[in-house]
Amino acid sequence: MAATYTAQQRTEILRLAQEVGPLEAAKRKGMPPGTVTAWRCLENKRAKLAKPPESPEPQKPSASAPKKPRTGKKVARLYTPSEKAAALELVQQLGVSETHSKTGISRFSLYEWARIHEKAMQQKHISDPLADQTPA
Repeated sequence: MAATYTAQQRTEILRLAQEVGPLEAAKRKGMPPGTVTAWRCLENKRAKLAKPPESPEPQKPSASAPKKPRTGKKVARLYTPSEKAAALELVQQLGVSETHSKTGISRFSLYEWARIHEKAMQQKHISDPLADQTPA
């Protein structure tokens, strides 16, 4: 059966361990050194939890809005036909990479819209990204 120690014995052993170290304290008291080490670890954790966390100094609002940290994947955005048309005009003027840099629209979307638009212009197809696709 495991030995049990009173709270007074425990505090006495921990005080001794603070002075001479956990191994020497365990030898002097005739107990396992792992027990003394575990008790010290628990006391350190309790002391950390007992202290109120230091609050950082309040930050003054900066001139530019602070950027939010990214928490994962970007949420897909739906673009209106007018936004797609404006983006495709920029693609014709600047190119896909430059348009991506300026607007933040993915290059994949820009290439896809341009491809669909070209196909629609050739076939007079109704699924043109610039056409309003909401049913009337």
